Amino acid sequence: MRNLIYIVLALTLGALTSFGQGMITGRVVDETDKAGIEFSTVTLFNAADSSLVSGTVTDSTGMFALENVASGIYYVKFSFIGYKANYISAITIDPQNPLADLGEVALNSSSELGTVDITVNQNVFETKIDKKVFNADQNLTSKGGNGLDLLRQIPTITVDENDNILLRGDANVTILIDGRPSSMPANQLLRQIPASAIEKVEIIINPSAKYDPEGVSGIINIVMKKSKLNGFNGTIDTSIGYGIFPKSNSTIGLNYRNNKINLFTNYSFYYGQTWFGGEMDRDVMLADSSWDRLRSDDYGERKNTYHSGRVGFDYFANEKNTIYFTANMDYGTNFGNRLMNYNNVGAGEELLYRSQRNGEINAPSYNYVFTGGWQKTFNKPDHTLFLDLNFSNLRFNGDEWLWHKYFDAADVNYNTNYQHTLDKTYNQTLLAKLDYVLPINDSTIFEAGFHFTQRIADNDFFSESAGNNQQYTTDTLISNHFKYLQNTFAPYVTFSKQFKKLGVKLGVRAEPTQTLAEMITTNESYKQDYFQLFPSAHFSYNFNEYTVMQLSYSRRINRPELEQLNPFTNYSDNLTLETGNPFLKPEIIHVNELSFMRFWQKFNINVTGYYRLINDLIRRELFYDGVYTQITNTNLGTSSLSGGDLILTYSPIKGMRITSSTSVWNTSTRDQDITGGNVQNYTGMYSSLMASYRIKGGWSFQLWGSYSPQAKVIQGYIRENYGGGFAINKRLFNDKASINLSVYDVLKSRWFGFESYNLGNYNMNSYRYWESRSAYLSFTYNFGKLTEGKERRQNNSGGIGDDLDVPISN
Repeated sequence: MRNLIYIVLALTLGALTSFGQGMITGRVVDETDKAGIEFSTVTLFNAADSSLVSGTVTDSTGMFALENVASGIYYVKFSFIGYKANYISAITIDPQNPLADLGEVALNSSSELGTVDITVNQNVFETKIDKKVFNADQNLTSKGGNGLDLLRQIPTITVDENDNILLRGDANVTILIDGRPSSMPANQLLRQIPASAIEKVEIIINPSAKYDPEGVSGIINIVMKKSKLNGFNGTIDTSIGYGIFPKSNSTIGLNYRNNKINLFTNYSFYYGQTWFGGEMDRDVMLADSSWDRLRSDDYGERKNTYHSGRVGFDYFANEKNTIYFTANMDYGTNFGNRLMNYNNVGAGEELLYRSQRNGEINAPSYNYVFTGGWQKTFNKPDHTLFLDLNFSNLRFNGDEWLWHKYFDAADVNYNTNYQHTLDKTYNQTLLAKLDYVLPINDSTIFEAGFHFTQRIADNDFFSESAGNNQQYTTDTLISNHFKYLQNTFAPYVTFSKQFKKLGVKLGVRAEPTQTLAEMITTNESYKQDYFQLFPSAHFSYNFNEYTVMQLSYSRRINRPELEQLNPFTNYSDNLTLETGNPFLKPEIIHVNELSFMRFWQKFNINVTGYYRLINDLIRRELFYDGVYTQITNTNLGTSSLSGGDLILTYSPIKGMRITSSTSVWNTSTRDQDITGGNVQNYTGMYSSLMASYRIKGGWSFQLWGSYSPQAKVIQGYIRENYGGGFAINKRLFNDKASINLSVYDVLKSRWFGFESYNLGNYNMNSYRYWESRSAYLSFTYNFGKLTEGKERRQNNSGGIGDDLDVPISN
């Protein structure tokens, strides 16, 4: 009988080898008595991107066989109700190894939450057909910090000295929360969200026509955590931190889920005090060829508290219909003060006279977001109709008091001016989406839909001033009331087809846009309507299971921000004035990308080259009018950006992973006013390295660092920047809890420097500093009894992206 089994197995293996397919076998047993577990679920996943490949259940003796497995590298999950899930990774199937016998796989009897934690390491950074995914839970250095601290760890993303978020060195990027825009500015919102509340960050460089074409450099989608497990469970996460001032944040999340409904709620609290400061040197040649030299410095502090609540449900009406609703409510208090010193010096840097400006601000904010929708599935897999409605509202009230003291050559205060400002901001966003997906067959998908977006902004700014007598009068030239309305209508269609090794996805999106800018104070209005088409094309070619090349094109748009349009002058710094431009046109961008990926068992490489052509480029223009430094925004002629990304991943030993990322780019700009009609080139680079190591006993270690050399930009240079951090993590109580120590910017080397050039009779150097070095100690505890639930609503996590059938991962 045994010989017969060997003969049958040999014939089976021969047949599988000839067709390039294999088999994975084994037996699932109880860890205590070694008895076979009948009806255990055995699920096969692609190790590259964790996509589901196939699955089966065990027979009455616990035996299983996964047949017709294509060549590749996989991992297998074993689960059964009342047992801790188990995983076996790094399973290779190829013509030389068509059979993988896993032997006995033991499951430990338990139903606590800690027993269903995935023990196989998920990749920190994954690459898929249309996006890159950064899994926040795998990044130890971000624990304890906020959302901006997390973004600082992600390859190709940088956060500058003013908390502006840049992708590949470009600030024109769209930031989404769970796939939707927010009325609150993204950097302000992420400054208040604990990093522990974020599940993953998706970077979509070149989205298809299905998605909003807003943003030159692409989309960054922040996906918040949400449980997909049946039963009641929860998580408590708390941390304390210290840089120069103390900080803390805490989050509690609760979830109950069964086959009919999913209920969830969480609450987050954040408190932090930070400092910031800087220096600026400004030299101006006057009409008599003498120089006016100004040396200024400033120091400020911020105190912020933030309360955030979230509640929602998914109602599974039946197998084909799901209704969902989520409400987010946020409240923040923001107190700040700032001291600015202005010193006018002579040729030998001797002090001639000086002035001093103080400011204090109280700026509470209120933000709420409501999301609801309905999803219908049909008999054919992935055949769906999706209706989603999202409404968000932000209210911000800034109350600031300023006083400016002037001193003569004998350093005697001879005059003081006072100013009081009230800044009331209201932002509202309505987004309605109807999406239809029709799989025509296993290799062909048709998609169509209609999106409507309405953005309303209302900024009411009041200013009053006084002299030494402190008798306040209204500043009629500064006070203003500005409103802005934008309606965008966007039907789209896409068509995707997989031709064996070649994948193709084509699409087009039409967007008629209506805008209206109103200056209530002066009774003026500016209307600008335009129509744009946004085609997209994505191609992928699989040379084999481990080698893929991708090519994509899309036409995108970058619309001006409210502060870029508001024509009233910002006098927050009485020597540097900023004025918007209501006649700004949107940038139109043509984006082209070519990428190559190759995967080995221990080493992966991902190379991307890109070229972007930008028409009507929006850029800040700096000039001196004889009294003030003026900053405004204007449309330049044309600009192009070319560059590349190189991401390398290496796993030299079990439990260790090293990821390096390098981005380089070159911007070419031609404009009659700025460059004299000539082409000028500006270069930049960003490089990061992350190393993580997991050992027995529940210990994990992670190191991270990044470097940006000096970069040439329009009208100046940005100085080099570098820094790094580390983290240590220990799992406790059978993986139900963990304690983590994270340290940011160990060398205290993070700063921002700008040095101007080619400004004629005007030079300016600026340096900014902030509380970059800090340490956090955090504790996480998971509780509850649960079982693994079936995913009932697609895109439940808020992730976005296209789904050509070429899943790839680092």
